[in-house]
Amino acid sequence: MSHQNEVSLIELFNVISSSNSDLVHSYLKIHDFEYNYELDKEQIKVSELNSYKNLLEHMVTELSPSQTSGFYLGFKLKDQANTQFDLLKVANETVVNIEFKSDEPEKEILSQASEHHRILSMAFNRIIVLEHLATTDELFCYDSSNKKMVRVPYNRLKDIIPNDSTGLNKLIKMTRSDFLVAPYNEPQKFLKSSYQLTTNQNDIKSAILKSGKGMSMIKGGPGSGKTLLLVDIVRELQSKGFSIGMVMGAKPSSGQKLLMEKMGVSLYWYYNLSSLEPLLDKDVLVFDETQRITQNIIEEVKKLTSDKIVVFSIDQQQVVHPDEKDREVQNQLEDIIDDKQIYELKQSVRINPELNSFYNRLLDKKYRGAQFSTFDNAAVRYFNDENDAKTYIQSKRDSGSVVIESDEYITQSTNRKTRKKQVQVSENTKDVIGQEFRDVLLVFDQYVDYDEDGQLFVKNHGYYPYYDEKMIFQAITRASNSLEIVILNNLELYINLQGLLTRSRDSHKKNLDKKNELKEQVKSLKLRVDELEHQLAEYKS
Repeated sequence: MSHQNEVSLIELFNVISSSNSDLVHSYLKIHDFEYNYELDKEQIKVSELNSYKNLLEHMVTELSPSQTSGFYLGFKLKDQANTQFDLLKVANETVVNIEFKSDEPEKEILSQASEHHRILSMAFNRIIVLEHLATTDELFCYDSSNKKMVRVPYNRLKDIIPNDSTGLNKLIKMTRSDFLVAPYNEPQKFLKSSYQLTTNQNDIKSAILKSGKGMSMIKGGPGSGKTLLLVDIVRELQSKGFSIGMVMGAKPSSGQKLLMEKMGVSLYWYYNLSSLEPLLDKDVLVFDETQRITQNIIEEVKKLTSDKIVVFSIDQQQVVHPDEKDREVQNQLEDIIDDKQIYELKQSVRINPELNSFYNRLLDKKYRGAQFSTFDNAAVRYFNDENDAKTYIQSKRDSGSVVIESDEYITQSTNRKTRKKQVQVSENTKDVIGQEFRDVLLVFDQYVDYDEDGQLFVKNHGYYPYYDEKMIFQAITRASNSLEIVILNNLELYINLQGLLTRSRDSHKKNLDKKNELKEQVKSLKLRVDELEHQLAEYKS
């Protein structure tokens, strides 16, 4: 919590040295940045805190009082659920991160240090990441130039730790979007290298570049960073003089066209590509959103000679048409690519965890794997009047939200529109596949509902060649920061989604009501006991 007190290492050392669990618990209530007050539970385990003792003793001995002040304990970056810092101290453009390890392999320590350095470098110019190994009482500093851990003698700490402390406001205000770049929507930001790959992305990039000619596959879910990694690999290969052709499984946006033009890459949309003939003279072929590419192109891919570098980015779950599902492009490619050249990005780096939990519960009312129960970045609006809804949506669009709706469809035989948009200025879902936007707004009409199993679905109201639910999934997962749903003439759905948004508050109220009910029962029982004791006293007398 942002109001928690700064940590003095001298005080912290005294608290740990006391070996008093009540004192430690009280201390963490004041200083643990992520203390859970609802459960009255600290984020940092007492056993873990005890492992800090050896290093703290060295620091208290070597540092001045001002150097030991101004630290923060257990801070987590907003929207970055897996990024926690044991100790942080900020002094203007300098940040010191100290991590404590009991006994972990060197590779894991290096991986964490590299990841923390990557994230902090997006906000500060001078980053110092220290790792303390409790089993050997050794201190290491991350060398970002050589990507290795270097042992540091304790008497050097006085030259490393700053005297000043300017607080964590800079980090507290940052969101996940500040650490990322969407190459197709922010081409200039990408070209200026205003981003850093995650450790996982860097490892995959190195492996693909090292493998040279042949086929490689990058797979992962929405927001896992496939596109950023793919385009970063393209830029690396282009800088080495390779000629590159790119095939998109989604309609190229203006930003993507600009980016590829600046990078000298020949860009093709699979829809306008009858064969690979225009790309066969290229040294490198890359395919993005490969799961949507047609079978004739895939057959040509299978016949490519091994003298080219071929890289695929794919997620078989992100299909919107039955033919795409039936083709099972990912399975076809996995049959012809060496297992060692198939890489997976397992964690979402774009969609904040809260939003990820929300859309999982939105799509499935019975979903139990959600990490969050409060959704500050999700909103639901209700309108009876279509014109009022359009006015509101236009105002949100004017303020920067991207409105996305399923594509309209007109039957070829009858020329009848079986799907229409509620807002003509909205983006087509199929046109934004592979892209991402900070704030997204969707429109749900009277045909959106939940089935008996709690799954969100769209009632059949005319022929539509695409999966309605997959189109909704695509639209939802374009949002990186916030999602707003405008509901038009569908009261039942609105009440369902209201229940989703207020679930934790409703649960808290139920618990409070139950608690009050039990208190009244106890009060009543006490009165009854008093009455019985009074009757017993009268009987004895």
